[in-house]
Amino acid sequence: MHENNHSKKSFPKFNKGFFFLFLIFQSEFCFAQELVNWSIGNNRFVAQVMEKTGWLVSQQCFSGEFLVKECMALAFVKKASLKNITPESFKGGKNPGSLLCKTFPKTKVFIAYDDKGNQNSFCLFQDQSFISNGSLVKAALKNDSN
Repeated sequence: MHENNHSKKSFPKFNKGFFFLFLIFQSEFCFAQELVNWSIGNNRFVAQVMEKTGWLVSQQCFSGEFLVKECMALAFVKKASLKNITPESFKGGKNPGSLLCKTFPKTKVFIAYDDKGNQNSFCLFQDQSFISNGSLVKAALKNDSN
């Protein structure tokens, strides 16, 4: 019986070293983990939990599972610090994340609800990206410990 080589599927060969580097790159920059729906009245939006940090960030900061460089929320979170917030600022039980949010230019604090009715406060930036205020505090604590 004659075997027809044209009927066999051939797969391109790849460089194992390149493939390994690709996997490292993929795991290093693949941050998005879970989508969470939030709403303010009839306005709905989506946030994603970042796998490596646990930060809750607006979906617009991602392209698929990769970060978008132009996202102001993620750019500013790298600078978050509690060091310049005075102890008097916390009087009355003020939310530390809200205080942090106000240290960045032209930001707004807003409160939203998820599909289960849970409430969370967020910091909204000029580009309409946002991050949860709890995530801001978590980042600031890490930044301040370095």
